[in-house]
Amino acid sequence: MEFLYTNKKINSLAAAFKDGDQRAAEKLFNYFYPAIFRYIRSRLTDKEATADVAQDVFLKLAKSIVLYDAAKGNFSTWFWQIARNTFTDHLRSLQRDHSQSETQLDIALDSMEASLDNTESVRERMTEVKEIIQEFSEEDQELFRLRYIAELSFEEIAELTDRTENALRVSLHRIREKIKKEYDKKD
Repeated sequence: MEFLYTNKKINSLAAAFKDGDQRAAEKLFNYFYPAIFRYIRSRLTDKEATADVAQDVFLKLAKSIVLYDAAKGNFSTWFWQIARNTFTDHLRSLQRDHSQSETQLDIALDSMEASLDNTESVRERMTEVKEIIQEFSEEDQELFRLRYIAELSFEEIAELTDRTENALRVSLHRIREKIKKEYDKKD
């Protein structure tokens, strides 16, 4: 499987999935699942809940693929909107149930931590970054999650947020600078 699909390839897989091609659906699932899982995991501390919400994303995709219209935009943007809406629905259901949600922004950068040398100092630094990010605005937290957790491109984030790529680059640069400044204060 290709590491990175082009929008053209993703759109073609989506069209095939829409026409009933289960292999195309499987390829889309395999391509998007890791990023969706990381994105949701950055907001929930419970791995099982994360897996459940990720599964809900793909169930909603399967039910609504017939509504996808390539003429209106790229599948990736459409799909990420489903993911964000599904997660928002999950949060609302937690609030309605008055259950103890673990949705305080625990930027559990487990995916990043797993890819790094898992030494104690790395874990400490990741914990510090998590604490710093919790103090940011919800908008900055979301940009951080989309870019660094879900690893979306600037183009994809621009489509999702209705902002220009240039504006996103500036915002994300500022976010990185705020993290660096706060991190340096702690040392």
